[in-house]
Amino acid sequence: MKTRNISEMQPFAAYVGDKLNLQRTVWLFQEKEPVDSKYPVVLLDSLNPSFQWYHDRIKLQNPEVKLIKKIPEGTSLQFDKVIMYTNGVSGTSTPRMFGELHDTGQTYKVEYSWGDQSFARMLDKKEKTWSFGLAPWQSTKDTTFYKLPIAEFW
Repeated sequence: MKTRNISEMQPFAAYVGDKLNLQRTVWLFQEKEPVDSKYPVVLLDSLNPSFQWYHDRIKLQNPEVKLIKKIPEGTSLQFDKVIMYTNGVSGTSTPRMFGELHDTGQTYKVEYSWGDQSFARMLDKKEKTWSFGLAPWQSTKDTTFYKLPIAEFW
């Protein structure tokens, strides 16, 4: 697995370090093996492409994930960093945001995967290939495509 800090790149730089308020309900999940042990909780809303996968995993006889809590809109969230992870086998990249969510006196260290790379745009040799679905703190979707680097060994 290769990693690269992309916190200062757009669209992430617009959110890292700022207090954000959730515009929709989110769910917090605990994985058996989190990507970053300092941020063990996965944050998802129903619009996230992984949402159904996580809900299916909690229903297994030996669940792969655990549902921690449903969090209402209006709850505050702040991201500390964004790391691009690139799988050494498949070469696919995933941007992951890490931060804290505060709810009723509890602090949760969370991870949020955000961003999709358009393979069609890559094949067309476009420089900007990354798009971002409507995040739980956004009220309108950003339709811009962005250029992001792949992760490298440090």
